[in-house]
Amino acid sequence: MAGNHYKDLDIISFYGKMEKASDWLIENVLPIGWLMLLTGMFWIGDRSYYHKLYYISLLTPSVLAIFLYPSRLRVLFSFRLITAFILFVSYAMLSILWSGTDESIISLIKRPFYVLFLLFSAGRLALKSPERLMRSLQLSAIIVSLIGLVSLGLYLCDGTSSRLTGYGALYNSLLSSHVYGYFMAF
Repeated sequence: MAGNHYKDLDIISFYGKMEKASDWLIENVLPIGWLMLLTGMFWIGDRSYYHKLYYISLLTPSVLAIFLYPSRLRVLFSFRLITAFILFVSYAMLSILWSGTDESIISLIKRPFYVLFLLFSAGRLALKSPERLMRSLQLSAIIVSLIGLVSLGLYLCDGTSSRLTGYGALYNSLLSSHVYGYFMAF
């Protein structure tokens, strides 16, 4: 009888350690991942490296945090935004299945999962440590504002291009306008 009590305590201790590890990832790694994701396009240089940066700094810690403490996943699915996103993706995937495409279905299905885990990381961070999420967002806005001023100054001094393009992975003027517009709105 006493042996079962100790096994119960070991299981409780194990789950407590898993919860602490998940919380550590959420509080310490995810804010850095968000900062790197939001500012990475300006300093990373190549979009393929930017994708790898996302996988390493945000996707992997999010998956690990969910894996370490999966019972909190239920809370994330209670958010209407995530439910609406899943419904939209289900509809989109269904329409792709019957319409046909040149790309493989696996390639098309993994993209919504990247966005879903982005939403999961934002949701977990907002629930566990909203002040760290806000600090990451504010710091990234400050960094991008400074980079934007430098880019604008270089564009005005250069005078050879008719369109403002960014630096790093922002070599496309349309993408630059979207990214700078997002931060302007933020």
